[in-house]
Amino acid sequence: MLPTDSSNSFSPATEDKILNLIIKSSDATCFLDPMPTRLVKAQIDISLPTITKIVNESLSLRYFPTDMKQAPVKPVLKKPSLDSEIHKNYRIISNLQFLSKLIEGAAVLRITKHVTVNKLHEPLQSAYSALSSTETALVKVHNDIRMMMMIRRLSSWFF
Repeated sequence: MLPTDSSNSFSPATEDKILNLIIKSSDATCFLDPMPTRLVKAQIDISLPTITKIVNESLSLRYFPTDMKQAPVKPVLKKPSLDSEIHKNYRIISNLQFLSKLIEGAAVLRITKHVTVNKLHEPLQSAYSALSSTETALVKVHNDIRMMMMIRRLSSWFF
């Protein structure tokens, strides 16, 4: 049964939103994909309505297909100059299926919109926020320190 409470549901993703996610996505293909990503992109006019329906059904039913939770894992040497016998010199790469990336991307768009519309962002958070960065956080800390130093200097003159 689908929820009727609007606070627990999101509007469906449009074909335009899904198309945008597809266009921006990498051409990388997982061997578990039924069709290579570049072929999906080349035939997008045919498959877009079906892909959009699958993504929206997955999100509205709050069900992520078990098959999509599987990904081949491949260890890759961090740098060619590192010793290949030492395990910590590897980073693990998992190659997710294309459709699972689209479902995830659509979920991220919905959650981001929900958090923005409802003003749920942490005001001082700089990670994962548009127009914010480590530099933004450092400038804020630097400015706060300078302001405190100025206040102390001023208060020492008056007290």
